[in-house]
Amino acid sequence: MPSVPDHLDLWCRMRDQVPWTDVQDPRPGAAGQVVGIRDGMAHFIRTDVHDRSPERALRLLAALTALRSDVSAGRALDFSTMRRWQGHVLGTERTDFRTGPAFAKGGRESYGLDADTRRRFDACLQQADDPAVPLPARAARAHLDVCFFHPFDDGNARAALLALTFVLARGGVVLDQVGPIQISRGATGALEFARLVAVLIRTTQNRAVHAAGTATSRLDHREDHLAPATGERPDAPPPGEPLHDEQATSGLAGQVELRDVRQVARGVLNLQPQRPALGQDQA
Repeated sequence: MPSVPDHLDLWCRMRDQVPWTDVQDPRPGAAGQVVGIRDGMAHFIRTDVHDRSPERALRLLAALTALRSDVSAGRALDFSTMRRWQGHVLGTERTDFRTGPAFAKGGRESYGLDADTRRRFDACLQQADDPAVPLPARAARAHLDVCFFHPFDDGNARAALLALTFVLARGGVVLDQVGPIQISRGATGALEFARLVAVLIRTTQNRAVHAAGTATSRLDHREDHLAPATGERPDAPPPGEPLHDEQATSGLAGQVELRDVRQVARGVLNLQPQRPALGQDQA
């Protein structure tokens, strides 16, 4: 029987060769907050994950709540923080670092373990705050680190998605969609993955700006149509009634530059046969 290549070893040998700094941060000045018209991670959990398992969705939402709290508290990404999230994800307190080699995809992929694996993982997580690397690349790299180090006995894909969400949130970014991140990819697709994260940040920012402009236009339209005698339109909502986000942003998701996401995603998928695939469970 042919030996299974150690995908963790492949990743560690390639990781420092990826030109992470080539990835452009789409935020003005590569800084500032980008908050989407919705919390894309929460939306993904309440829809895709819930459709597969309501119980799993509840646990993942609890982990996301803990993650947001850790961001507010200014905590850094480390294994102890990830362990607490994973306790919510799996519904157990047994979230120690794995004690043996890990396998995925029916044994076709393996992730080795030696005396130095845990130390290397901790060192990789510390780099999630490296200001010399653009935020999209740092978030993508943290995601891939979790996938390849495979620190937990179960739920590593969910842990990887939480790590990416955390790194972005620490940088002031809340994506409005995370679905494209679920695309399976390998080590040689790392740069394409980082660029995909950058595209998701840019489209999140554009949709938020578009939504704000739409809401402002609606308010201006209401003011322009006020009746001179009463100061109100006969068919206007009661005074003080807020505009709902659903009304202001109806139909926006998927319209503004989503074609860019699809284009980058197709590029990642087209490279798939030429590289080892990630071994990760479904989120």
